[in-house]
Amino acid sequence: MRSSLTSEISETPIVVKNLTKKFVLWHQKENSLKSTFINLVRSRKLTRESFTPLDNISFSVKKGETLGVIGHNGSGKTTLLKVLAGITKPTSGTVTVDGRVSTLFELGTGFHAELSGRENIFLNGTILGLTRKEIEQKYDKIVEFSELGKFIDSPIKHYSSGMQMRLAFSVAISVNPEVLLVDEVLAVGDSAFQAKSYSAFQDFKQRGTTIVFVTHDLGAVNANCDRAILLDKGKIVAEGNPAKVVERYRSDVDQAMYGEKGKTPERESGRFGDGQATVESVWTENRAGRKVAVIESGEEVIVKIKYKFHYKATEPIFGLIVDTRDGRPVLLDNTLWRGIKTGNFKKGSTTVVTFRFPNNLERGYYRLTPTVAKTATLPHDHRTGMAEFFSQQPYLTGGMVNPTAVIELEGGSK
Repeated sequence: MRSSLTSEISETPIVVKNLTKKFVLWHQKENSLKSTFINLVRSRKLTRESFTPLDNISFSVKKGETLGVIGHNGSGKTTLLKVLAGITKPTSGTVTVDGRVSTLFELGTGFHAELSGRENIFLNGTILGLTRKEIEQKYDKIVEFSELGKFIDSPIKHYSSGMQMRLAFSVAISVNPEVLLVDEVLAVGDSAFQAKSYSAFQDFKQRGTTIVFVTHDLGAVNANCDRAILLDKGKIVAEGNPAKVVERYRSDVDQAMYGEKGKTPERESGRFGDGQATVESVWTENRAGRKVAVIESGEEVIVKIKYKFHYKATEPIFGLIVDTRDGRPVLLDNTLWRGIKTGNFKKGSTTVVTFRFPNNLERGYYRLTPTVAKTATLPHDHRTGMAEFFSQQPYLTGGMVNPTAVIELEGGSK
């Protein structure tokens, strides 16, 4: 249950004890309207399944503290915010939140498409707990922050999704809360508006607002949070120093993708070539030389490929293709195009080739396709989507990188 607002905010405004939230999922084999109607008429029973996004968790947040919440998709992060906001009631356990709460998630809930931006400011502000007098006092600043000046009296059904999000964000931050609940909304709008949003977030911190910050941006957790928790399948599996919790999460991701022995996450893939030389393995590393499955924003993507020769080879061609899971290419490069002399290799010998490029990729998974060939038309081995990595990019960037990479052969660049 949630507490009522008090005149004096507790030194521990958020207290969660033994919180469990369960949902019931109903299933039926029929998927047509006719079948559904027949089921209703004949009172056929549907199968049910229990789903527990939060499983007996406990934690507290001190006044003025920023708590980061991280975890895989489906780990319970957004459900936790909804319970803290009072949108969803817990199945069991207690949740106490002291003070005025503002939420920066599900922005635009309560907006009416037929009403103007001006009218929606008053509507949404009222939903968030502001009085009409407070909204009138804040109105000019809300409009200025949203950058919607000349459009403010137009129906929001004519707004782009970005304009609606900017307006909703501007109203939400005007509440001046004691407790702020944030879920991945600091990337609203273009880069200039994102900078303003981040600045507003910092202002809340400096004013001593208690913040719960759900995000996939691990760098933001390290930079902005006083403490962090890691959720996994509805349970808290790590809590405390943000750097240590983030490192635990990264290790879990690497473990899932690389396995206990650091094995490359290889999978069945399209493969062709004459087999005179083969791609033995491919993996991604960080600057420290450790195998990683997640590449952070601002870091290099370092791809290592191990090749083996089954004949005496002269100036073989080493290549790499990087594309998205839906086949959109972001990098195609090889030593032939770059005019790199690769040298001679004895039968049975191996070599490792490194491709480096900046992580200007959109957030998401990317496939690695390593190649080796005798000539441009005589491939030895081409392994489509042999491995993957995840780009931990917090903002959209267009998904493209430089058209070429730095290519290094064992013994240095050539």
